[in-house]
Amino acid sequence: MSTPLRFISKLHGRRVLVLGGTSGIGFAVAEAALEHGAHVIVSSSNQEKVNNAITRLRKVACPLEPNSSDPGTTHVTGKTCNVGNRATLKANLEALLEFATSSRTQLLDHVVYTVGDHIVMATYRQSTVEDLENRQLVRLTAPAILGGLLPNYVTKSPTSSYTLTSSTTAVKPPPLLTSYTTQTVAVQGLARGLAVELKPVRVNAIEMGLVPTEMHDPWPQEMKDFVFSKYKDATLTGSLGNVVDAAEPYLFCMKSAYITGTSIVSDGGNSLV
Repeated sequence: MSTPLRFISKLHGRRVLVLGGTSGIGFAVAEAALEHGAHVIVSSSNQEKVNNAITRLRKVACPLEPNSSDPGTTHVTGKTCNVGNRATLKANLEALLEFATSSRTQLLDHVVYTVGDHIVMATYRQSTVEDLENRQLVRLTAPAILGGLLPNYVTKSPTSSYTLTSSTTAVKPPPLLTSYTTQTVAVQGLARGLAVELKPVRVNAIEMGLVPTEMHDPWPQEMKDFVFSKYKDATLTGSLGNVVDAAEPYLFCMKSAYITGTSIVSDGGNSLV
């Protein structure tokens, strides 16, 4: 009799929704969940990105299902969801959750929020009330509203989880990013508050360092070279992050049923330098 696979089987057959799952760290989280045998739903504001992500993710093989002739094909779906429009934010999130749960007939086990938008470099002296409200919409307001909706769509169990994305700027704020730093600190507070509010469902935040992704593609090459080199030199590992390693803390938060209300740092030791 074979020994049960107690560790890599923890996500097998689980329903995992990844907002921001069509690129960057979110895509890596979706890919990793599929490798573990999960049923994954990815979301983005762009339909083409959703379609492309699904095509790529359908090629992911799961070692727990070695007899599948086309691994992953039946285990990934996706839907657009625009979280950057204040007027339609809640309705868009509700529509996504209805889709992801087949109208609440198949509740979610895990929800991961990795959505981000352009980070504005500006001091508070240069910012208006409207500026600050707009900047926090995608990274703070949206995951907060989503958290309030989850009780109707997530299995109420300590094996279920909601994982948010923060940044090491929360503990090491750089110049000109005060409003962004405020958001990242607030996300950690949101994770702790929701952990209490949504119990026994677990809620955590990942405090992520700099990881080059498609989000940085529009940057001029000289800017990328300067920023990436400077960050690399300011880590204990002497390296930049990559999306594969960046996905691991999210997997940990999904798989470990005894962690909630905390923030996990993944930054190569940058916050200690």
